[in-house]
Amino acid sequence: KYAYTNLGYNIYGLLLQHSLKMKWQDLLQKRIFDRAGLKNTTAYVSRAKAKKWRVAAPYFLDASTNAITRSPLNKTDANMQSAGGMYMSIADLGKWISLNMNDGKLRGKQVIPAELIRKAHTGYTTTTREQPPFSGDGEYGLGWQIGKYKNDKVIYHHGGFPGYRSHVSFMPDKKIGVGVLVNNDLVGGRAADIIATYAYDLASRMDGINEVYEKQLNDLADQFAARRSQAHAAALERAQRTWRLTKPIVEYVGNYRSDLHGSIEIAVAGNALSVRMGNLTCISTPYTEPDTIRVEMIPGGNGEVIKFNKDTNGKIVSLSYGGADFVRTL
Repeated sequence: KYAYTNLGYNIYGLLLQHSLKMKWQDLLQKRIFDRAGLKNTTAYVSRAKAKKWRVAAPYFLDASTNAITRSPLNKTDANMQSAGGMYMSIADLGKWISLNMNDGKLRGKQVIPAELIRKAHTGYTTTTREQPPFSGDGEYGLGWQIGKYKNDKVIYHHGGFPGYRSHVSFMPDKKIGVGVLVNNDLVGGRAADIIATYAYDLASRMDGINEVYEKQLNDLADQFAARRSQAHAAALERAQRTWRLTKPIVEYVGNYRSDLHGSIEIAVAGNALSVRMGNLTCISTPYTEPDTIRVEMIPGGNGEVIKFNKDTNGKIVSLSYGGADFVRTL
């Protein structure tokens, strides 16, 4: 059955490296990017920097200041992963969509075997999507969702990262495809989808299209204003909280480890605790229960709670985060 997760792609990337002695990034470069002439596409941040590409910076809503600001979480080679990590120009995205719509051909040349493309576009299990614009019953292929927009079959896959959102879709029967890349994630996803469906409806000569989409954009603006106001009000309310830590702040400092999830490092940052987990880092704020802190490891996220646990002597020996326990090692 279908269940959304990145883990399978990450495992597959490791298996590729083990069997082919080649990183997934380099495999994509050799087998797809180079063959298709995607000259402004890479799975390496370092390569984009070395070539001095102009890369759109990610933006998010900082609820505490009520301002749209640059996201502090950047893509690096370390967090480009096989389930989501690629830089691509809009021109290259157009080539990629064209290649998929034409059974692996690009400008009349067979770039990828047609049978592989067909298998990727074949549904292997059923899905139900609740989010527009391609909501309802559908199927999942090899990385591609298969559904409908109105009465037309559509094959699509979207992606997101804090401050970014992509929409990639095409109608195989009509040979129409749309790619939209947005560098804002608060309403960027909905904006990208509106732009995409506008393109499809424009191509189908929809009656009254401008009035319909003017209303959608106005509704989106209202939703953005409401979400922005709610987020800022919640941040102001949280700012009134006081720390509920029952021990001196330095006694929470240390490294905490989970065999499944890795390590969390807790350090002092002024009168607060900083939290680092891999490439994610933030300054915590107070929460409402004893020996807890609130963290936003993902910029612009809803926030999560870390709870510190004591032994019978009152010493901090572990923390609980995301449904997992991390044992203190230092």
